[in-house]
Order: sequence, then structure tokens, then C-alpha cells
Amino acid sequence: ACGTPSLVCRVGVHRSLLPDVLIHKVDYWDSGEAFTITEELLKNRHKYPETSRLQVLEKFDLKKQLSGYEEIILKAEKQATLKTVFTPVRADANYTLAPWCFVSIKGVYHDYLGRFVTEHDYPGMQKILEILNDKGRLSGSDFPQELITTLYKAGVLVPDRPN
Repeated sequence: ACGTPSLVCRVGVHRSLLPDVLIHKVDYWDSGEAFTITEELLKNRHKYPETSRLQVLEKFDLKKQLSGYEEIILKAEKQATLKTVFTPVRADANYTLAPWCFVSIKGVYHDYLGRFVTEHDYPGMQKILEILNDKGRLSGSDFPQELITTLYKAGVLVPDRPN
């Protein structure tokens, strides 16, 4: 909102908190890329247009946030404990990269594992990533069921939910 560029790593909510045009992202632990982006921003004295500032203020409006939290807290009701349900991999189902993962040249960063997972961890994963990068999803029939099930149970793939 004050015009200062935002530089974050692609972990957790940071990678999706602001629109890509308002944020600069680097892979987790990639201090070299963070330095390069910071140097470029400082050298060029990067400024955001007024519309960007207004967009941030709208998204993070303090009154809206406080009323939202108040409503959630005051109207909270105790619910039954959620049960974990594993849906078996099906040939006619589609799968996509889990929202807590992102693809990098280092592999797939998994927020909950706190590390990159690679072809070394899951042989066959590289081919899956190529299809995901091309099509955005893959079919349960594209690969052996065991590989998709393994990546699904590891939290790398999730069933693709139609809009």
C-alpha cells in the first residue's frame, strides 16, 4: 500500500496473497535470486501505479478483516472431529499438483514437508510434472496407479475438482 515492492518466497500463503503483478517471488532458500530481484528493484527505483496501491488497500481493508474475524469467532460452533477419507485413485479421475506445492528447477517444494521432493524421492515424478506443466492436470490412467497413489498419499497430487 505504501509502494514498497513485496519480495516473498513461494511458501504458504505468501505465494498467493497478492496478485502476481504486485509481488516478486523466489524459491525457498534461493537467496541469490532474492538478491538479484532486490538489486534490480533498487537500481530501477521500481514504483507501482496508484491503481496497485488501491488494489492492496481494498484487499486488506482493516475494517473488513476485523469484522470478518469477529464474525468467525463469535459465530463459531464446535463440530465433530473430521475423519480422514482417502479416495482411491481411479483411471477416470483427474489429478493436479496440491495447492501447498510449487514446481521449481529443484523439484516440487512441499510446504508441509518443508523441503523439495524430486525424482529421486519418487521415480516417475518428472514425467508427471511435465504433463502437469503442459495440461495442468493428469488422468488416473496416464501412469501406473501405484505411482499416482504414492504421490497422492504424499500430498504432492490431489484429485482435480471441477469448477
